Amino acid sequence: MTTSPITDRERLIWQRRAVRVLADLLEHAHRDSLPVVGWTVAHAGAALVARCFAHDPASRRSEFNAWCQALDATVWPEHTSGSTTYLHAIAEHYDGLVTVTVLADLVEGGEAA
Repeated sequence: MTTSPITDRERLIWQRRAVRVLADLLEHAHRDSLPVVGWTVAHAGAALVARCFAHDPASRRSEFNAWCQALDATVWPEHTSGSTTYLHAIAEHYDGLVTVTVLADLVEGGEAA
């Protein structure tokens, strides 16, 4: 069995699908007063990344938790390295295809890099 390489056209189709999901998520955020986060559309695969940027660690964790709940995302165990705790959650195939990842870096005593 041979597989053909993924084409740029296929990648663009996935990105367009992710953008449609993002538009729906932004509407959901507006309607339900979810916190504003940064969004990235993946360059390969149908995927979005939400990054929490609140100034203080407690607010950033609150943003993370709100989006995890809204997406029904699976939260991975926290990982701490030095003074930074990394939060990571995934909503696989959120709309049947697009996977949404939620990230937050909590820096003790300050803002994340």
